[in-house]
Amino acid sequence: MRRADLIPLALLAVLGGAVGFRAIQRPRIARPPVVIGPIRPTPAIPRDEDEPMEVVHRAGGSAPAPAVFIPNAKSEEILHRIRMGAAGTYMFEMLEGDSSITRWSVRPTEPIRVWVDPAPGLADWDPRFASAARDGFKGWNAAGLPIRMNFLVDSTDAEVRVHWTDQLEEKRVGVARRVRDQDYWIVSAEIVLALHEPGGRLLTAEALRSIAAHEAGHMLGLGHSPFALDIMAAGYSSQVEPSGADLNTMRLLYTIPPGRFR
Repeated sequence: MRRADLIPLALLAVLGGAVGFRAIQRPRIARPPVVIGPIRPTPAIPRDEDEPMEVVHRAGGSAPAPAVFIPNAKSEEILHRIRMGAAGTYMFEMLEGDSSITRWSVRPTEPIRVWVDPAPGLADWDPRFASAARDGFKGWNAAGLPIRMNFLVDSTDAEVRVHWTDQLEEKRVGVARRVRDQDYWIVSAEIVLALHEPGGRLLTAEALRSIAAHEAGHMLGLGHSPFALDIMAAGYSSQVEPSGADLNTMRLLYTIPPGRFR
């Protein structure tokens, strides 16, 4: 073969190698394109908006993460782990606006202690609402996480407290506020669920189950999904249980150590 013929072949090999490298960087996910901002299907009610996370510093923990991220070998390893497990999840989309992972520590023998207020004293209260909220939390059991939730009858020792209100401001029907330590482990959470839509209509037990499942997802560490059929979408229409993508994203979340990495 002549030298002139070898040059195009060499260029093709280089280009092929570059394309192959790009192909293994991040698996392609057969899902709709990423939409920046909350999905609000019609009809839909905004579920919630991200609440500021309180940080508590506990003795024996490491120093708070720096304000400017500095890449290191550990962060590259975590990103590689996410790439390998990202198919069928919205992990990359969830991390677009927040490059940190926060979650509960693995506690196979110590369940997360959850209390749902059974009698808030509100005018339109129905005892079925508390059961619906607990059922919403239980929907995450299908994810097979290395943590469990146990429901308490007394709020004293609860790590997660679910309260009720007649109506929330800013067109919301639920809100979750997590508290983490300086190592990005979640240590407690407060959830508030509204009984009425922003327009004043009383929510059904099924709707409250869906809202509770969404806020429980936040409590466990998930952010919003940009896909309307996921329980973690910012707006809802008919979701009741976590979708396959919700469960896959939660499973992946609990294989990643917490902290800032990107």
